[in-house]
Amino acid sequence: MKGCILIGFAIWGAGPAMAQGALIKGSDLLLIGDSYIALTRDITRDLEQLARQDGVLAQGDRFRDSSVSGTWMAGGPYPSIPSQFGNAIAKAPVKYVVMNGGGNDVMGADCGAVPTADCPAIRKAADSLKTLLARMGAKGVRKVLFFIYASAVNNPGLNAKVDAERPVLRGLVLANPSPPCYWVDLRAAFSGHYPQYMLADGIHPSAAGSQAAAQTIWDEMRRVDFFGTSGSGIGAPSQYGLSAQNDPDAPWLRSVDLSGREYGEPGIGAARFRIRVRASETVVR
Repeated sequence: MKGCILIGFAIWGAGPAMAQGALIKGSDLLLIGDSYIALTRDITRDLEQLARQDGVLAQGDRFRDSSVSGTWMAGGPYPSIPSQFGNAIAKAPVKYVVMNGGGNDVMGADCGAVPTADCPAIRKAADSLKTLLARMGAKGVRKVLFFIYASAVNNPGLNAKVDAERPVLRGLVLANPSPPCYWVDLRAAFSGHYPQYMLADGIHPSAAGSQAAAQTIWDEMRRVDFFGTSGSGIGAPSQYGLSAQNDPDAPWLRSVDLSGREYGEPGIGAARFRIRVRASETVVR
């Protein structure tokens, strides 16, 4: 007895066809935070480019970036990070949030010779983040990704305070019941590359560092199928780099070849391709 499967393929390259298949509108995703994002906005631009390459964002569309340099999670100069969200949601709904914060809260704070999670500045920032995440859930945000800074260069005092703050914020993010929240720590991505990835101030990412940060964030978004709750999703990256795309009109399985291996989205020359695969008919002889 032999069986064969008839499989239908739809193959298209980047450009107008990919734009038509975009999973989200740019306005669906909001970035908020401090100067790690706002100083150059390279992280935002690099995330947009990655989203376009994966067919998530249409060509020419942009994410909403409300980040402001110097801002805090709790208090500080206006608009605080919670205020950035409040101002944005007042203008239009937000489905997805990518954010950072907490560095300015502790930068000038007195957390003692050996900073701990009991530092008042850390507790205040954590309480503000917890309240903000709850508000996001109440406002219909579907998913949140929080990323924390790489270590500062030649700044042991700041690093000690952020290192004490890091597990507190991480615990809040990963335990948040609604919306689902994800955590990215940039230290591993920057390890061994600090001279190339940091600006001269030793705190903010260079263009190369912003690109590495965006790639690390996007890899996590792919891994957790960040946009999947909307009925569309990008799959986890495989060795080939391609992601599967759900289709509302057909029971697409995933991107595979005939051996069943899942494919990614490799660049072929100047073009990128996505393959949709659907089991159309099974014939048994």
